[in-house]
Amino acid sequence: MARKQLSDEEKIILETRVGPQLQKEEFALIPINGKNYKMSYCKIGNDNKDVIVLLPGFGSGWTGISLLGVELAKLGYRVFMPSLLGYGNSDNPPMYRYSDFLCEASWLHAWTSKVLPDKGIHWVGHSMASPIITELAAMSPDKVASLILLDPVGFQRRGMTELAVKFVTNGIGHAIDFAGDPRWEILKKFLPKEKSPFAKDRIKQRISEWKRLCNNGYVLIELRKVVKEKPARCIFGENDSLALVIDVDCDRFWYVPLPGLWHNTTMFGSEETAKAIGSFVTYVSHQDT
Repeated sequence: MARKQLSDEEKIILETRVGPQLQKEEFALIPINGKNYKMSYCKIGNDNKDVIVLLPGFGSGWTGISLLGVELAKLGYRVFMPSLLGYGNSDNPPMYRYSDFLCEASWLHAWTSKVLPDKGIHWVGHSMASPIITELAAMSPDKVASLILLDPVGFQRRGMTELAVKFVTNGIGHAIDFAGDPRWEILKKFLPKEKSPFAKDRIKQRISEWKRLCNNGYVLIELRKVVKEKPARCIFGENDSLALVIDVDCDRFWYVPLPGLWHNTTMFGSEETAKAIGSFVTYVSHQDT
């Protein structure tokens, strides 16, 4: 079950240090076909040589991954959380007939070039964001220090109805376990209000994403190439029926199960998730020194 008590020290950290940082939403301009689009993001934590970028998954802007960001910031990392175009308070992108996640990866490339130039970034992609950061790593390996696929979806062909049912089932289980978490009750007071990802002018984009999640098995080929060059880890909740074991066949690609957690390990179990991410980042950093 969710945590019910916070220490006085934790309350002070959330209310006086991290909370005010979450209020400072920023924007970067992403050029697409001669026009600029605003991409929202937030940064929290203290300056640190290890920079982590958290990319939220389907149906979520950066506020939805903010609790995990807070737990990583408490561990001493500098954490950046962007909302993809068409999410949160980011502009809607121009709509095309998308068949893959290369466009989303190119948006991240442009965002990184402006916000975090010349940085070795540890990328964490939750759910749908996992194939997106995989495409980014294949496209721009110089932008990636390591890759963490968190509860990944989109590497195997799936039935659209089957995936939707599991999405709902995991959501219910997570909601029951996470209800009443005092950390979230405090953070919600600071988070900016975001536009709904299911607003009328965003529905076509959501439908396109869902189709690609269910018919995007080819990205597994890209992942197999990436893990030969970049350290990577797959972290997932053991109760998660959406994420499936990815057949990568590479000794460098590690699997880390988190007992008792659902698909949204960014909220319920975020402390355990942050520790698993942190241990991997520390390992990679030591390998590089």
